[in-house]
Amino acid sequence: MADIRITWDKERNVGDWSFVAGNLATDADVYTAVVVSLFTDRVTSPDILPPNGLRFQKGWWGDAFSRRPVGSRLYLLHRAKKEGALLRARDYCNEALNWLVEDRIARSVEVKTWWLTADALAIHIVVTKPDGSIADLPRFEWAWRR
Repeated sequence: MADIRITWDKERNVGDWSFVAGNLATDADVYTAVVVSLFTDRVTSPDILPPNGLRFQKGWWGDAFSRRPVGSRLYLLHRAKKEGALLRARDYCNEALNWLVEDRIARSVEVKTWWLTADALAIHIVVTKPDGSIADLPRFEWAWRR
């Protein structure tokens, strides 16, 4: 089954639909699922203080109708201290992508995180599909602002 392809724009820090010859591009691979999983804000628990200091639960409104939340908590790193951030980023990515393995869309998901620059975190995702083929996804970059 094909999905509408979402392409990550690292300059604008947003995902957007892709077009080919004026038509929506489709994607029958895991790329769009990974983009949606990583860059949709996952619901936070009430005891977690969002980076802007306001006390509210971020998250996708559709989670109210789902047994499993969509997205990641990467946004919590936006203004967090750099110490321990790589490990937390990797954990947030694994949490967000675990559904791919649970739903047997992937055999495994490997997440690597590192500092691309002093203020930019890089994320690399490798998905092993059920048939053993590998989806080595383009690197995602995430701006770090403290």
